[in-house]
Amino acid sequence: MAILFSNPIVKGLSYQGKDLLYEEYFRYTKMLLEYTQNKFGVIDGAKRLDECILLINTSIQINQAFGEMHSYMLEKYSNTFPKFFKPFFDSQH
Repeated sequence: MAILFSNPIVKGLSYQGKDLLYEEYFRYTKMLLEYTQNKFGVIDGAKRLDECILLINTSIQINQAFGEMHSYMLEKYSNTFPKFFKPFFDSQH
């Protein structure tokens, strides 16, 4: 979770903020790499970490795509959505 929350791709951060997040991201990634290599071996541990990072990045991309889709749908089709969707869309913005 620390790797996910310290990912420096967050929009609206200053360069200093991104640098701080990158340092934390690097530190946690390095710790996880050492842990997985100790548990699974050098090559298998690195492969496992690669799979974890790929999963994290894919999750971020999917979340971004859903956010963009919801914004588009709300903008273009706001009159056609049932009222019970409104709290969901309001919480996304």
